[in-house]
Amino acid sequence: MLYIKSDVLLFLALLAGLMPVLVSCDAGSDVVVRNDSDAGMIVTMHLCTGDIMGNTRAPELSNDDNSVEENRIDIEGNDYCILIFRRQTTADGTEEMVFQERFVPLSVQTIEGSKERLYALQGVVSVASGLKTGAVAQENMAIMVLANWRSFGCEYDDILTVSGVTTIDDVVEQARNKPFRLPTDKSPAKETLQTWQPYVSGHKGIPMCGVKEFEMTSAAVRAGGEISIDEPVMLLRAVAKIEIIDNLYEGKRDGVCGVKVAAVSRYNKTGTLICDMKRNPEWHVEEVQVTTPTLPLPQDDMEQGSDLGMLPAGNDGEGRPVYAAYVPEFDMRGLKPGDVLRPAIKLQIRKPGRDTELLGYIVDIADYGGGTTPTVMDNDPNYSYLLRNYIYRFELVGSPDNPERRLVINYTVCPWDVRTAGDIRFE
Repeated sequence: MLYIKSDVLLFLALLAGLMPVLVSCDAGSDVVVRNDSDAGMIVTMHLCTGDIMGNTRAPELSNDDNSVEENRIDIEGNDYCILIFRRQTTADGTEEMVFQERFVPLSVQTIEGSKERLYALQGVVSVASGLKTGAVAQENMAIMVLANWRSFGCEYDDILTVSGVTTIDDVVEQARNKPFRLPTDKSPAKETLQTWQPYVSGHKGIPMCGVKEFEMTSAAVRAGGEISIDEPVMLLRAVAKIEIIDNLYEGKRDGVCGVKVAAVSRYNKTGTLICDMKRNPEWHVEEVQVTTPTLPLPQDDMEQGSDLGMLPAGNDGEGRPVYAAYVPEFDMRGLKPGDVLRPAIKLQIRKPGRDTELLGYIVDIADYGGGTTPTVMDNDPNYSYLLRNYIYRFELVGSPDNPERRLVINYTVCPWDVRTAGDIRFE
């Protein structure tokens, strides 16, 4: 089972022969291996994207239609690459996961559900001769899944993989030296940049990456038995999401009030497709994921943008308008709130009625501690960084046309599909 947080799931099954494609997603599915060929084993790999674990999710706070597209892998466009690694001793005497081959599906079947897609892929994975003869009792393997990279202008062939030489760390390092540039669109009304959205206006999916280790034993291979992978492979999206929920003027709303303009000010235009797994050793743990950003190398490849318009993203589960933007990671340490280099959100809000005046606000991505003055704690990754596969959600509540023009914000900073909330006040 492979998933982006609770929303994207991958089930891997290494089965004997070209068996019929399974049409269900069972959270308990395993990876099984059978010895059916001297050349290798037929592999059936299930990629299931969607909210299969629906009973574990918190109440819906963002647009469900958007969530489906955020989880979608462009299987139809062949925009994915699966690499097979084996643990072995490298030239410098260290034990590393070393590249063996690409997994190339012989067949792909897509089965669509109401909120999720199930992809079943079949192909061949080579088996070490030592496993077949019994000279080697066990091989430690790894699967690396890269997906939707072409949507950000990156080609899988640009990552050099040499069988018996390239390690997983090498792939990560190469990706850092080949940063992506965040796609943007021009606003049809004015010459400002608008955020990219997945599967909108000809765009494709959010780039993702995930790795899972598993064991292949000689006993199972020679007996034609099964090897199971019990834990899921987790894919991380390569971007962070910033979201505004407009819950202003509750009980007094008319057709004109609320957020009229929302934009992310000061953001990185460039980012990396894979996180540094050594600096983020718990990247695969659902409640933790990454704690430090993985920025492009060299740093000269980084480029900052000014204002990025947030686009309407439908309504949340309670019918409140949502605005969203997707941005690469950012290191905010040392940048105090109000610093011209620190990311923030610019808002223009209209009051109910005939008054066309727009109230302007700049909301720093920082900890307000329940007051009106933002503070920064450099040891708190929630406010020191913008992190991939995290969501930075700001729910606007209250009536900011009060004499002090105070704007109350419920905020959430957490892994993308985990919902928690607290209150901050902005003046």
